[in-house]
Amino acid sequence: MIDFSYKTLDTRIGQKFLIAFWQDPDLSQLGFTYESFREKLRRFTRELESELREPLIEAGFGDIQISIIDDYDSLVDERNLGRFHLLHCDPAVYLLPRYESLEPYPYTVLLEEADREESTSSNAVIWVKKDSPIQSPRDLINEKIVSVHPSSLFGGALQRAWLWDSPFGALRDGREYASVQSGAVSEGVLRLVTSLGTEDPVEAAFLPREGIGFQVAAQMLGLKRVEDIPIRTLEIPSSEFPLPGNPLLIDRNLLEKFPDLGEQIRQFFIEQKLPWDWISPQEADFSSLEDRLSPLLFKDGNSP
Repeated sequence: MIDFSYKTLDTRIGQKFLIAFWQDPDLSQLGFTYESFREKLRRFTRELESELREPLIEAGFGDIQISIIDDYDSLVDERNLGRFHLLHCDPAVYLLPRYESLEPYPYTVLLEEADREESTSSNAVIWVKKDSPIQSPRDLINEKIVSVHPSSLFGGALQRAWLWDSPFGALRDGREYASVQSGAVSEGVLRLVTSLGTEDPVEAAFLPREGIGFQVAAQMLGLKRVEDIPIRTLEIPSSEFPLPGNPLLIDRNLLEKFPDLGEQIRQFFIEQKLPWDWISPQEADFSSLEDRLSPLLFKDGNSP
């Protein structure tokens, strides 16, 4: 996690207003794109201080601290801990672990990203090596598979849920196949191609259909084009259905205590369009995704 910026609103007040934005783990490898993202965050910080200074002070906040989270384990931890007042995350990170604890869930969805070009279910793909003898998901039994993270929507969650309830019978992580985490798409591609970093050869990967991680992997493999990476699609598991954009979560206690501040924050994000465009949460899309992920919603792995 990176502490990106810090602004003092009132030196007499010690409480911090904490915001964390999710960043693709591969983004920092792409210089221009990464700097563009950071510049958006700098603009966001300036506008937030200008527009919401007084409401935040009235709510008892003397400082604003903005952080960047760029690994899934930390993102899941923060979602569980509820330390941030605003937490931007992967939809699967929001949905899945709510069922793993009896503790009250600390967050509710305030907004979601409006730009959802990649948020289609067909972006969740099972990949294999180009020369692999594997021809069917049934061939994955007893094999090792690399995924970005169990709570990565396109890098593990949708694929795992589909295999659990696939036409080929229940293929369950930790039973019919074993999985390892890569933490990033680029690392997942590298492990599939080279099997480096694993005790046994990796025969498949749960990765998105496309994304900046493939560009990073191609560079690391010394290839000129993404198309030259020696992997192929085994299966695109999910039929098309609408998906939510990455949600912006707000602390439930903050919203209950300061509902007017919550509305001012919501309006600020929508009007400023920083760091991304935002829309009100599409509840039907979250419900649809929750249904798709239902095989994974029980910690003990038992079928619902």
